[in-house]
Amino acid sequence: THQPSETGADLLARIRAERAAAATQTGRRRRSAAPAPLDTSSLPELPEGWVWARLSELGDTTGGLTKNPDREKYPEQIPFLRVANVQMGRLDLREIKEIGISAGELSRVMLKTGDLLIVEGNGSIEQIGRCAIWTGEIIRCAHQNHIIKARFAREIYSKWVLTWMTSPVGRKHVEKEASSTSGLHTLSISKIDGLPVPLPPADEIKKIAVLLEDALVSGSDEEAEVVAMGSACISLRQSILKAAFEGRLVPQEPADEPASVLLARLRRQGAGQPTASRRRGRPPARH
Repeated sequence: THQPSETGADLLARIRAERAAAATQTGRRRRSAAPAPLDTSSLPELPEGWVWARLSELGDTTGGLTKNPDREKYPEQIPFLRVANVQMGRLDLREIKEIGISAGELSRVMLKTGDLLIVEGNGSIEQIGRCAIWTGEIIRCAHQNHIIKARFAREIYSKWVLTWMTSPVGRKHVEKEASSTSGLHTLSISKIDGLPVPLPPADEIKKIAVLLEDALVSGSDEEAEVVAMGSACISLRQSILKAAFEGRLVPQEPADEPASVLLARLRRQGAGQPTASRRRGRPPARH
């Protein structure tokens, strides 16, 4: 019904041109060697108008600061993100530490709103590649070397790559890249650069972002409702048990004997019965 104004291939060509122009303006050197064609034989089939691209074609990736004792002597100490601060799809900023930094390192490791932060390595393959978007919560904040930063021309591209990397299919590709024959699982800048990303037309990226946000909000509301219902069920169960013990669940017969009287009678009857061993015909023990 609503045909996009351009295809994913058109968008990819436009992103390449914009990045090349930006690199020329800033004097930044671009990678000289063109990447080899992306092998899509093992990748899922895409909708019409979409195209596969490498992450490196969409943005620039850089490493962070290596922590060492010498940095404690640096005169300038700034906040920095550790692996523990980057969770799956979110940031945990409850504990932020500082690190020494030199003036020459600032431009490379300083975080910018919209940066996609990707965890390089972790003991568990399921946790490798955790990623979240930096939204500028802390002024002048850097990141450590175990977090790889991907910077895109527009924040919507960051959100799109985050959506892909945290999706079930995207996670499979992240885990595939992180796997190794040695049993040690890790991601490097080169591996992240080579991650395949499905690229829709720009109009569809915007529409998908809106639909996804609506779905997440709806899911969050439903989750809160389920939690509230769970609490209500616990309270209801306690009320039912209390009513049961008080004899208020069913109408009571005034002629019924109290439970205490019934219990006392059962005890008296039990005391007068022979033991289990005698009921089975065993002779009484001789003393």
